[in-house]
Amino acid sequence: MIAVFLFAGSGRVFAQSEPSKAEAGAQSSDKAGKPKKRAPKFEVGLQFSSLSINPHSTICFDLCLVGSDRGYSEPGGGARFTYNLTNNIGLEAEGNIFPREYRNYNLGLLGLGGRNSQAQFGIKIGKRLKRLGVFGKVRPGFVSFSKVSYVVSTSVLTIDFGNGPKQYTIGQFGEKQRRFLSADVGAVVEFYISRHLMTRVDLGDTIIRYGVIFVPGYSASNAIQRIPPETRHNFQFAAGVGLRF
Repeated sequence: MIAVFLFAGSGRVFAQSEPSKAEAGAQSSDKAGKPKKRAPKFEVGLQFSSLSINPHSTICFDLCLVGSDRGYSEPGGGARFTYNLTNNIGLEAEGNIFPREYRNYNLGLLGLGGRNSQAQFGIKIGKRLKRLGVFGKVRPGFVSFSKVSYVVSTSVLTIDFGNGPKQYTIGQFGEKQRRFLSADVGAVVEFYISRHLMTRVDLGDTIIRYGVIFVPGYSASNAIQRIPPETRHNFQFAAGVGLRF
């Protein structure tokens, strides 16, 4: 756009050009640096993960069982998929397998053991820079144990100690896989090596809600013991690599 100015008496004409909207936009972009690019929509990755299992607290029936507050760590790994709604919000699905078949005395008393697996689905929200991203995450899901005690069947046992017969319910126990509700709450730090390659570190609290578990008791009067539901907090660490596209 050209503006023309006339000055009376001088006979001179001056012309001054004004930048177009496109040119103005280009200039503003140059001043602010390159326009911010949209992050790739999809991410797939593999990770190593360590889950610190913190089972039920100490329980008492006819006697107090050894405290299961002594947790243990399970190493494993898995895969993750992310769909980025925006540069700052993403939807995620992650699965992990912990291949070791683990059981100790305390876990046996609580009716827990075997291999663990995990699946979490949720959202991450945060800030993404050119080479770094920092996010918070909330992802509900479940954590499973491959060997959890349960009552297969019951029978009635009649015993007479001299003061009349008494009946007691006896249980036959087995083991099966069970899934317990969980929620993964924590922080994510991402490092963007290039537009299509990244690394990622997760630190979080995997909250597990244990359901009712039935275990053998230690007397005829309490042959079937009920362990009540309980919510426990479990630290989890993960580190891995991913592709973005």
